[in-house]
Amino acid sequence: MTGVPYELVRHASPRAFLERAEPWLLEREDEHNLHLSLAYARRDPGPVGTESLFGTVEGDGEVVGCVIRTPPHKLLVTSLPSEAASSIVEPVADVYDEIPAVLGPADSAEAVASAWVALKGGTSTSFPWEGEVVEGEAPISIYPADNCHGGRRHWAETRAAGQQGSY
Repeated sequence: MTGVPYELVRHASPRAFLERAEPWLLEREDEHNLHLSLAYARRDPGPVGTESLFGTVEGDGEVVGCVIRTPPHKLLVTSLPSEAASSIVEPVADVYDEIPAVLGPADSAEAVASAWVALKGGTSTSFPWEGEVVEGEAPISIYPADNCHGGRRHWAETRAAGQQGSY
């Protein structure tokens, strides 16, 4: 979808988010289980927090990615076209003055973190998680019990210039 304008559509509730995003997320449920779990846990009526963000990244009328944030946690992104990153950060900045980090597949997390820094200033640092990848019918990642992090997940920390990182 090169050259397509992208937008972040913020949904009024986790239930509304699931109505739009669930079919897309379930196409690769293994990669999107955290997104699905967060939305499922919050879909029933009750206090969600006005600062929570459940959004779909859309281009040409189709879902091409998702963004979730439940403060004080990181901004969680799915894989998405890198050119969509700049379309995501302005609406996110309308809700949050700062975000502690972006969590998601490496290319998407880095693109969103870079777009955030370009908009808000500061720096970003990448922290890839390491693990042994074993290939069979489908690639899987195996981690020791004291280092259980998702397969190809990656997070990029954002912070104001001169501010110490959490690493």
